Amino acid sequence: MGKTKTEEPVRSGWREIAGILVGTLGLMLLLGVLSYNPVDIGLFNNQPGSHNWIGPFGARTAYAAFMYFGVAGYVIPFCILGIGVSAVFRSTRKIYPRVLWFLMGLFCLAGLLDMQQIWHGAVERLNIGSPGGLMGEMLAQRTLGYWIGHAGSGIVFVVIFVLSVIRMLDLHVIDLVKQLWEWIKTLKVEAPTVEEIIAPSEKKKRRRAPRKPKLAPEPKEKLNIQEMLEARHAAEAAKKSKPVVEKKGWEKPKPKKEAKPDEKPEFAGSIDGETHANYKLPSLDLLDPPVPQGEGMSPTEIANTAEVLQNTLEEFGVEAKVTGVQQGPVVTCYEIEPAAGVRVERIKALADNIALKMHAESIRIQAPIPGKGVCGVEVPNPERASVFFRDLVESRKFKSGKHALPLVLGKDVNGKSMIYDLAKMPHLLIAGATGSGKSVCMNSILTGLLMRHSPDDLRLILVDPKTVEFHQYNNLPHLVVPVITNAKKVSLGLRWAIDEMERRYKWFNQVGVRDLPGFNARAIQTQEELFGDEVADEPEKKKDQVPEKLPYIVLVIDELADLMAVAQQEIEAGIARLSAKSRGAGIHRVPATQ
Repeated sequence: MGKTKTEEPVRSGWREIAGILVGTLGLMLLLGVLSYNPVDIGLFNNQPGSHNWIGPFGARTAYAAFMYFGVAGYVIPFCILGIGVSAVFRSTRKIYPRVLWFLMGLFCLAGLLDMQQIWHGAVERLNIGSPGGLMGEMLAQRTLGYWIGHAGSGIVFVVIFVLSVIRMLDLHVIDLVKQLWEWIKTLKVEAPTVEEIIAPSEKKKRRRAPRKPKLAPEPKEKLNIQEMLEARHAAEAAKKSKPVVEKKGWEKPKPKKEAKPDEKPEFAGSIDGETHANYKLPSLDLLDPPVPQGEGMSPTEIANTAEVLQNTLEEFGVEAKVTGVQQGPVVTCYEIEPAAGVRVERIKALADNIALKMHAESIRIQAPIPGKGVCGVEVPNPERASVFFRDLVESRKFKSGKHALPLVLGKDVNGKSMIYDLAKMPHLLIAGATGSGKSVCMNSILTGLLMRHSPDDLRLILVDPKTVEFHQYNNLPHLVVPVITNAKKVSLGLRWAIDEMERRYKWFNQVGVRDLPGFNARAIQTQEELFGDEVADEPEKKKDQVPEKLPYIVLVIDELADLMAVAQQEIEAGIARLSAKSRGAGIHRVPATQ
């Protein structure tokens, strides 16, 4: 049913401790290389004359880094420090790929530095053989540089070094190229116009112009202090007479929209106050009457098929006989009774051979049939019979009224009407490949519910990401909201259903019932009888909080897998919550997926 929720990776405490130790080592190496002095190489007893901040250990480690990797030794502490920090703050990720990329980048940097002559000053100061150290000299002069020359080895060193840095920082080459291209676009500035060139010179002239002498201000009229005070008091009195409306600093006042009569609010929060007393159930005349069809397979054809089936079993050493035949609109079920000592698994293993002998596209073997001591072999009919919806709605099972939410699914193998109660299931999942009939099944379910219930007894929430399956239901009064076609709004619908479920359970607790049928069948009591005199003094709008009747709510979701790809966390959590608790509240869901 879509993707499962991924669990959060568990962080490793030992790995974080190791990262702290590695980071400390990197910090010590950084101080060691920064304070390195060739004079300290002979001072291994931590004498007072040591110049290195980490002592002989720092001096010796820094010398080894410079000797093997040259000037690139300055990079080693930073990389070790970065690996330690990454191990602490990203303890759920693998570290060894970063270490490998770090080593590759270090070798390439050493080889690249050995090819440059500008580092000779640093070489003399650090007292090492070559700018790239032993590793750089081996790569740049004796191996790679010897075989592909300085230009080729330089290209290889640069490419591998750049790739190492990118992979160590968890970056992607394509994204970096795109960002670089966008940055180059921003650098493209149009050529300045003549006015733009002249304008700065004019500004300079203006700056150099001599200042004009300040003129004496013109005399102003004498202000009357008494008149100013009277005007201020009048303005304050006018403000007090009008109600002050507080507004947010940056928000503009939104224009009020006039409510249209056909427009429904999005999840208004309550559906218990709506009544549809004048609503009439749709007539059966809206449905096409069943068309007379052929009688299907004749008794002779059925007998011949049963004989072929029995002979096929005997050819493979399975002793059995056909004891009954159940003919349906699409398939015919042949009931086989195996002889004593015959294992059922042997009959199942002969499915392909039986299909070959009977010239059938495919067969299905049900061994055994529940409640019977026989095995069923379902063979497709040569001609399929159509199943009419009106025929199912006019059946005794649908008219009996025993089902609170009747689901009209079709006919079974025996030709009997398949009508079940969604309230007892309490949820249904429709799954199948493309073109297998999921849409037909959902429309059949919705039509059967609408033929039985008025909006006072049933409310619907329909989700249609494809926007073509449920658009014909948009004008129904049964809908809580118009058909939801935006995948991002599905979580709002699930949240509303969860809030409605919790609200209903509070009401059930107040009136002393356990589920929706008990709530609707209870003896209606006034609020004073339920809560005593505590609510006698409350306003009328608070006394009527518990409704007399609540409708069932059915949530039908099409293309659930597509919705899970858009907002998996919110939708999966909402569906799990409804699956666990919504049965007693009369809220049921019917998702469909591939």
